[in-house]
Parts: sequence; C-alpha cells; structure tokens
Amino acid sequence: DNAYVYGTVFSDTYSLLGAIPPNRSGFEIYGAVPDPARFTAHALDHALNKRGIVTAKAASTVRILRSENQYQKRSRTTIDRHLSPPIKEVAYWTNKRSINLFAEALLKMLGKQQYNIGDREHGIKAIRNYWINKGWDVSGMILHDGSGLSAVNSVSARQFVEFLSLAANEPTFDAFTHSLPLAGDNTDAGGLKSFMAGTAAAKKMRAKSGYISHTRAYTGYVYDRNGDLVSFAIMVNRYTCSNSKMKRKIQNLLKVLAE
Repeated sequence: DNAYVYGTVFSDTYSLLGAIPPNRSGFEIYGAVPDPARFTAHALDHALNKRGIVTAKAASTVRILRSENQYQKRSRTTIDRHLSPPIKEVAYWTNKRSINLFAEALLKMLGKQQYNIGDREHGIKAIRNYWINKGWDVSGMILHDGSGLSAVNSVSARQFVEFLSLAANEPTFDAFTHSLPLAGDNTDAGGLKSFMAGTAAAKKMRAKSGYISHTRAYTGYVYDRNGDLVSFAIMVNRYTCSNSKMKRKIQNLLKVLAE
C-alpha cells in the first residue's frame, strides 16, 4: 500500500492520504499515536469503566516544558510499574528487524541515563562522549537521530570500521554481534536470510544493512578462511545501476573477505 497518516504532535485531527489495494473488504494501515501518555490514560479509564469502576474526571495529561525544570517538583502516585525486557533483548530486535522506534527510544534513554534529560540532543551527546573517551575519532560524525533516517546524518565508512573494531573489545560484544542479522541463514530472525547464500560468507557474516533510494550500505563482521574476525563497512551513494545489480556487486566484494 501507499497510504500514509499525517498529523502533528498532540493533535486530535489526522489526515489519511494515498492509495490502498482494490477489492478489499477491509485494510489496515498504521500511524503514530499523537499523545502516547493521553492514549494510555484513556485506555486505563476505558478498562476501569468496563469493570464497573467509575473515574471522577476525564483522562488527561500534564505537559511540562523542560525549561521549567519541574520534573522532580510534581508529585506523582505510582499505581503500577511495567519493566521492559533486558537491554540486550531490546537491542536484539532493534537490529534484527530494523525497528526505528526502538532505536529512537534507546537514544533518548541514553540521554536520560547520563544527563537526566531523555531527548535526542542529550542522547547524541552521551554517544559522542562515550566513544571519545574510548579514543574514537568522531571528527566529521554528524548525528541528528537514533534511527539513521535523517538525511543530514554523516558517518564515514572508516568510522564505522573503527567503531566495530573498538566494539570487539567491549564486554557487550557477544550480545551486540548476536543482534546483527546472520547472512545466508534462513532460520535467522534478521533480514539477510538469502544474502551471501551459497558463498564462503554464509553463516560466517553478521551485518546490518541499510537502504534508501540510490543508497545501500552493509556494515558488520565476517570470519575469513583463517578464522580471523574482519570488520567492514561498505556504503554506496547515488549509484545508477539497478538495486539488484548493486546488491550483487557488494556481495562479490564481501565474498572476497570471507575467502
């Protein structure tokens, strides 16, 4: 389908635009919730009412500007806590299925953890400072989001390879590599099931792929024939051949690393 839901944050009015397949009795598309906190409050209110518990006031939210610095001053009553899975499980599905929403949430979580402000600005600051302290050269690296979808993001292939090399010495390395799609394995949960199938790299390569119109990238690790772990980053921009042909060219190049 080519149908999209358009709207703004906190708005009660959204527009649907585009096309859906013909001759369907029903068809679902997905859109962002404009106010997640208010949605949660309404869902709780609805669930309580179904069980005969009547609330005195309508569900609502209180929005506080960060500049007011009122986070700790407002009194809150906790009625329940729901914990997420461990961070390595969240990272697993983020990388296996390219869940951009998870990536954005992880970025903001880093800002909250390091600076007690859960937004993109402080999440990016946390990432940069972490790797600077590890000795990684971040010159020229420009980040504007957590998912990598922003057109103004800028990270070089060299920086990706250096990052992967440093990550191999981190205590979280096993969990990190396990989250990367395994190439040439049709039982893997990631998106590289057929990639590199029938080559020396099959089931020996873990990588994250990326694709936007006329831009294709693969970054990850592969074991060569001597059993040594090789990190790589291939990014092709504004190519003029077909997508399938460019994919074959990249596979031919990566095949050499495994051989």
